[in-house]
Formats: sequence, structure tokens, C-alpha cells
Amino acid sequence: DPMVFRQRAFGAFRDLLSAISLRCPLVLVVDDAHWGDGDSAALLEHVLRPPDPPALMVVLVHRGGEADTPLLRHIVGRDQLGLSPRLLELAPLAEVEAAQLAEALLEGEASASSELARGIALKARGNPELIAELCRHVTRHGERVAPRLADVFLARIEGLDEAQRLVLDV
Repeated sequence: DPMVFRQRAFGAFRDLLSAISLRCPLVLVVDDAHWGDGDSAALLEHVLRPPDPPALMVVLVHRGGEADTPLLRHIVGRDQLGLSPRLLELAPLAEVEAAQLAEALLEGEASASSELARGIALKARGNPELIAELCRHVTRHGERVAPRLADVFLARIEGLDEAQRLVLDV
């Protein structure tokens, strides 16, 4: 029976988290929570509900403006779980900070320049992950100007093996 299997899997996950939390502090990070569905919400609720939930901190990370999703609605709105949600909004890095991050990531690269770092910062629009991705691309390809994001992602896709591309196509 699929529902019995699901409940056993949920219970095993809760037991695992409980065992880990007895040994050390535990943080459960759910990245891209805006993609979370009803099943994700049910799993997280099973883990967090009384009695005796694991001692852990849950961090749900989602894109701004996408908080009205099944997972976020279900979990954040559940008073009976005893949650005390706090919203922490992360703004993009300021242009100067973004350029400093790019310079630090490009340090030691022959093609690195302040102009290149500023160009990367502008193209990434203050997003640290995009800054890092653009810097990795520049480092791999020895470029002297900030590449277009589309070109960076296409190059990453082209570097995948056949099995990885098949998964991406799905």
C-alpha cells in the first residue's frame, strides 16, 4: 500500500533527524522552497509535529515574491506546530560589494581587472551565486570581458555528459 510506505518513510526520516539532533545541533535547510508541493509540506509537518519533534532549526529559502506556494502556505500558517517563523529578506549586494566579491573570486587570474569585476557585478545584478558562476566561467575560459549569463549557462550545459543532459531534458 503506497500510503503505508509513505508513512514509514516519513517516520524513518523523522527518526533519523531525531537521532542526529541528539548528537549535535541540527539545521534542516530546504532550498528553493517555492518549488515545494503538498507532499513536501506533509513530510515537513510530519517531522515537526508534536509530540517530541526533533530538536532542529528549519530554514526555508525561497525566491522573493513566491511565498504563496503549497509548502510555504502549509508550514508557515500552521500554529499547531508551534512554529515561530521569522522572515529574513536578503537584498542583492550593492554594486560596490558585488564588484569586491567578483575581484576576490578572480584574484590571481591573469585576465582579472577591476573593469571585469565591475562588469560581472553588473551582469549578476548583485546576486552572489551568479557572480560566482560568472567568475568560474571567466576563470575556465580566460575571458577578459564579462560574459552574457545565457552564454555561461549554455557552456555549462554543453559540458554535461549524455546522462546528465538527459536528466536536464526531463
